[in-house]
Amino acid sequence: MLTIYIDMDDVLCNYSSKIKDHSQKNPDNPFPPSLPGFFRSLEPKDGALAAVEQLRKQTNVEVYILTAPSTKNPLSYTEKRLWVED
Repeated sequence: MLTIYIDMDDVLCNYSSKIKDHSQKNPDNPFPPSLPGFFRSLEPKDGALAAVEQLRKQTNVEVYILTAPSTKNPLSYTEKRLWVED
């Protein structure tokens, strides 16, 4: 059995572009990932979810998503989990 670990931020979802967009609109917040709802509202990267689905269909492959929580946003644990579940 082949095990594949896939990162969430900037691999499955557009983490950096969300930070850049938020920073341009709200320059007073130096760390956008600290905001409630930040991780829950991340957009998937084009083709990323389809690629994961293709991997999951393989009988000899186990797919896991790895991601580190934000140390400045205790909600990130839950938000990232819900993002993955969706």
